[in-house]
Amino acid sequence: MRPDLTRNYHILRPVPTHFRVATCKDVNCDAYTNGWRTRLPATAHEMLTLARRSGRKFVELDTGDGYIEFLFEAGQPCFRASMHRAPLERPAIHVVRDGVSSPRKVSMQNWHDDLGEHLDRIRSLQERG
Repeated sequence: MRPDLTRNYHILRPVPTHFRVATCKDVNCDAYTNGWRTRLPATAHEMLTLARRSGRKFVELDTGDGYIEFLFEAGQPCFRASMHRAPLERPAIHVVRDGVSSPRKVSMQNWHDDLGEHLDRIRSLQERG
């Protein structure tokens, strides 16, 4: 289909403006709630040192198969804690783009109305063949 005859609809919630840094507790992180296991090769000395010096409570097990397993207690930040994000109470950004034109921000109601009208036009064209 020709680009000038297409229309795209987007609902955006960009991370920088619509999310905040969150804790494991904020996002109900499974590792925080239940604890977790980390299995590392016994030869991965740097990674083993990082786990041991992480400041987290754990039990260390030598599995006898060339791996060391760390059992981390529940209730402490997981290793992905710095990546957790929680949504802010901000409305999404509604965008309509007509073919090759620049995207334009519209209100949620205008976005819904425009999409409905556009779908009606498509149905009418399909019915006409």
